[in-house]
Amino acid sequence: MSEKATCTLLVGPAEDGPLIQYVNEITSIDPSDQAAVAKLIATRDDIKAIAKSANSEMKELLSALFSEDINDFKAAGTDLLTRCG
Repeated sequence: MSEKATCTLLVGPAEDGPLIQYVNEITSIDPSDQAAVAKLIATRDDIKAIAKSANSEMKELLSALFSEDINDFKAAGTDLLTRCG
C-alpha cells in the first residue's frame, strides 16, 4: 500500500483516525480508567491492522509508535504526523 493510502487510513477524513486518537489518548490516559485503557488497546489494534499492509518504512514507524522508550514513541509519532499531515 502506498504511503498516501496508509496515511489516509491512519489520519482519517476528518483528522479523527486511529493515529490521531492514539496519540491524543496515550498522552492523557488515566491507567486506572479501564474503559479508556480498553479504547486505547482497540485503537492500537486498528493501527497494527493498518501497518500490516503499509510499506516497510511506515511499518517501522508504526512499530516504534508502540515502543516503551518514550523517545522512540515521540520520534515515530512526530514523523508519522509530519508525513501524513
